[in-house]
Amino acid sequence: DAEYDRLMQELIAIEEQYPELKTSDSPTQRIGGPPLEAFRKVAHPVPMMSLANAFGEGDLRDFDRRVRQEVGEAAYVCELKIDGLAVSVRYEDGYFVQGATRGDGTT
Repeated sequence: DAEYDRLMQELIAIEEQYPELKTSDSPTQRIGGPPLEAFRKVAHPVPMMSLANAFGEGDLRDFDRRVRQEVGEAAYVCELKIDGLAVSVRYEDGYFVQGATRGDGTT
C-alpha cells in the first residue's frame, strides 16, 4: 500500500511537471470502472469521500488540527487499512435493504 501511494505521488508530480504526458487513461485521471448497467444508481445521503494519505507524523498532526478546528475535541479509533472496495450498506428494522459501492462519492 505504501509503495503504491509513493508511486502514485511520483506519477502526479511527473504529470504536473510535464502536463503533455498526462493522458485520459492515466491512473491519476480515472477511478474504478463503469458500473454494470444491471445496477441502478443510488444517491448517497451522506457523501462517501476518499481519505487523503498520511505519510508521516506531520501529516497526522495536520489532520488532527483540521478535525479539531471543525468539531472541537476528538477521539480516534485506528485500524489497519486494507485496500479494497468501499461500500455503503443500509438496514431497516434489522433487514438488509440496500448495498452500494462508493462510486463517485455522491452516486
